[in-house]
Amino acid sequence: MLAHMAECLYGALHALLRGALDRHIVLDNLELVLLLIDELCDGGIALEVDTSKLVSSVLLRDDDCTTDPAVATASIPVKGLSDMTISQAFMQARDQFVSTIGNRDAM
Repeated sequence: MLAHMAECLYGALHALLRGALDRHIVLDNLELVLLLIDELCDGGIALEVDTSKLVSSVLLRDDDCTTDPAVATASIPVKGLSDMTISQAFMQARDQFVSTIGNRDAM
């Protein structure tokens, strides 16, 4: 199980950092790396071991193809990793969270 989690972590890091697993690049994107580890496991329990789902959750993408118009309009388009700073990513996550909470309260 540990080897499977390590392979998943490596695959997701490779996808997030576009194959550049250099020490300096990993340190520059430490927030994404820590968020990836948080999505991978919690308290020693593996939460998700699918590489594509991990990358999507770290980049705030929705893998589910929903037909609900309220959900479709509530999603915020995600910029590419190279086009976004970490602070912009956290601001986008906060805005999406507030938007989602606002839509739930309206229902």
